[in-house]
Amino acid sequence: MKAGSNTTYTSSHIIDEMLELIGKMLDHQLLTEVSKSPAWGIMVDETTDISVTKQLGLVVRQVKCSNMI
Repeated sequence: MKAGSNTTYTSSHIIDEMLELIGKMLDHQLLTEVSKSPAWGIMVDETTDISVTKQLGLVVRQVKCSNMI
């Protein structure tokens, strides 16, 4: 990708699009890796701050198999 010298990629539309694409890539990688795991767990927590903005935290833990003892 070639961009001009004054390109900053800071508009909200561009940022939202970049976050969407990165999220899709991470979703695919995580689902592929977790689906190979013999055991996994999910922890979810929601909080609302003083400005009534809701935030959701998601943690996925998994067991990775290896031949090492």
